[in-house]
Formats: sequence, structure tokens, C-alpha cells
Amino acid sequence: MTQFEFVQSGFSTSLQRYIPLYKDKKEVSNLIFVVAIVYLIFGLLFSSGVYILDYFKLFSFLNSNDIYDFLILLIYFVPLIWFFKTFSFSLRAFQDYRFENLTNISFLIVEALLIYYAIKNDFSLKEILLINLSTILLRFMTHALIIFKRHKVNLKLINKNALISQLNLVKGYSFWNFLRSLSSTITNQSDKILVSIFLGPSALPIYYGINQFLKLIPIINGTLNNAVIPYFSKRVSKSSKENFNELALKGTDYTTFISFFISGIFILLSNIILISVSKDYLLDYKNIFILGLFFYSFLGSKSFINNLYLCKDNSAEIMSKLSIINTFIYPIIFILLSSFYGLNGAIFSQILTQTIFLPIWLRFVLNITSLKPSLYIKVVTINIFKFIIIISPFYLLNQFFGTSNDPLILSFELLAIVSLVYFIFQKSLISLKLLVLNKQ
Repeated sequence: MTQFEFVQSGFSTSLQRYIPLYKDKKEVSNLIFVVAIVYLIFGLLFSSGVYILDYFKLFSFLNSNDIYDFLILLIYFVPLIWFFKTFSFSLRAFQDYRFENLTNISFLIVEALLIYYAIKNDFSLKEILLINLSTILLRFMTHALIIFKRHKVNLKLINKNALISQLNLVKGYSFWNFLRSLSSTITNQSDKILVSIFLGPSALPIYYGINQFLKLIPIINGTLNNAVIPYFSKRVSKSSKENFNELALKGTDYTTFISFFISGIFILLSNIILISVSKDYLLDYKNIFILGLFFYSFLGSKSFINNLYLCKDNSAEIMSKLSIINTFIYPIIFILLSSFYGLNGAIFSQILTQTIFLPIWLRFVLNITSLKPSLYIKVVTINIFKFIIIISPFYLLNQFFGTSNDPLILSFELLAIVSLVYFIFQKSLISLKLLVLNKQ
């Protein structure tokens, strides 16, 4: 169901943006309830669409009954799952990560045990999918109970007359965030189709094998910056441009350093990673793999600033428009690069598209608070030098002595790197904490 996350992304960002700003529990309850109703309507529309398609036998092309059964299960579960997922987003907005993660881990363990039991006892795929969807629903329902008990959200506080005004307050911000997420989803999903069309289905396993690890860097950046909106929304709502910019640069320094460090580990382990995925044939693409890791970390330096700017109402529209333009440009870049450079060009096409848009991002996004692009570039450049100084010696030694596949040598190198990075990271983190405390 992750393919449909973009549907909920708009209003979920609004929850993280506005809940920290509200002091009155009535306003919080109204906001959560109106978003829950919107998600329920989205879910009902989705289920109705699937039902209509099924009624007119438009799923008859599916040769597998298992896929058909899964679509039918979605009709019943999606509205409820999307409704209760509102409370999961709200829990994140309350910065209650401990209870959210404990609940998630507990249900994931239970789900794994149930599915293991089902597989061992020859349950049908339909029954296994039913277990999966049921545990997801129960997990989000548990999040709802935590919201009601720990954060005193109460349905009795809901003011029906205020629901429309609450919806009007967040709909514009939510709409632009929805478009931003939709365009990103289209880009991330369309690449496999483009590879199949222009390079043939035989190229897809290689492309996917390389990309599944390259995309870990954007995922890690997203995880690192996941808490930015709920944590900083209230803090930056009344801050001056100078304070905002100082925080943006410090946060970028902190998250970019971590991103480059993780990329460095992947680069040192690149031989082992590629061989573990495909034995030997992916080693021919090792250079593009390493180059991709570096550029995704470089481009990921925008992540903190993007999320911090989303704490401001006037930023979502600009970033959404840039994301939409990027979605239309990406296929053109892909076709050109894959035509001249084959699979290497296809792998690098998304990176090049984002790199081309970097000057535009620097001009339009940073201009919102008059943040000088040179200051941002300086922060990123310093982290690139740190990356080169820390990682390059180990990588070059491995290449010279042929120890890139030696687990013992790599373990000692990783221990040395982690110790060095921890020392540098602690200093950056202390600096960021002091800055945040000073701005409160």
C-alpha cells in the first residue's frame, strides 16, 4: 500500500505543521477529526473506484486470483486504515516517537509471527494478506487510543461549526504538499517503466539491483529529517529570518555529515554489497554505484532545509511547483542519457535531473528567507572535504592492497571510521542543540 502514500501526504504534513502551534485541545481535536474525515472520504473513493472497475470486469486481465483477492480485500480495509492512520500522523505531530515506535515494533513482531505460522500451516495467500491488513488496522487503532489517552484529544471537544474553517485553514497548504508528494511518487515509480521501454526488460534487474541501494540514501535522509516539521514548527513560526537561516545552516551541516558518512560506509562495502545482490555481474557498474552514492548524499543536503521551510506556509507552493517541473523534465533527461550511455545513463538520469535543478532551488527556495546560497554551498563543501579526508584513505588502501572483500580488514576500518565520526558528530550535535535552546 506504500504506492498510495502520496494520497495522505498533504494533510499528514498539515497535522505535523499545525498541531505543535495549537495550545487549545479543541483546536487540536477539530484539526485531527477533519483530517480523519478527509482520509475516510479518500478511502471510500478509492474503494468505490476499485469496486466499479471490478463490477465492469476490468480486472479480468489479471491471470492471478491472488492479486484479484488482494484488490478485493483493499475495498474493505482501505477506508478504515486511512481513517485511523490520521492518528498515527498525529502521534508524530505530538513528537511522541517513543510510543509510536514501541507500538510499531510490537505489531511488526506480532505480524511476523502470525505470517510465519500461516506459511508453516499452508494458509492461502488471501488469508496471509488478511492477516497483514488486519494487523496494520489494529496498529493504527492503537495509535488512536494513545492519542485519546496520552494527549487528551476528545471527540466531545469537536465543534461542528469550526470544522469547515479548520479545513479552509489547512487545505491550501495540504494541496501543495499533496502535489509535491505525487510528483515525487510518479518520478520514483516511472523509472522502471522507462527502463523496460527504452532498454528492455532484461536491463531491469541490473537497474533495480543498483538503485535499491542508491535509494537508501534518500530514505535515510528522509528518516533523519522526519521530525523537523513537528519539532521546529512552533520554534520558527515567530523567528526572525536571521535566526531561521542560522538554524537551517546548522541543521544542514548536521544531517549532511551523517548522510556522507553513511555513503562512505556503503562505498567501502561496495564490493560486498554488489556481490551479495548479484554475485559478480553488478561489479561492472561499481563506478556508477559509487558516483551515485556521493551525488545522492550531496543532493540530500537539501532535505533539512526543505523540511524546515515547510514549517512556513508560503514555502509549500514554491517547492511543489519545482517538484512538478522536475517530474516533467526527468523523462527527457532519462531518454537522452540512456540513448548515449545505456544503463549507466539510466541510473544517473535522476541524479542529473536534480543536479540541474539545484541552481533553481538555490534561487527560489532559499530566497524565501533571503538565505545566501554561498553560505549553504560553504556548509556542504566543508562536509564534502570531511568525507574525502575520512573515507578516501581507507578506500585507496583497499584498492591498493586488494582488501575490498576482506571482512576482517573492513571491520577494523569501519570501527576506526565510526570512532572518528562519533567525535566530530558529537561536536556538531552539541552546537545544534545550543542553537535551538538559544532560539526558544
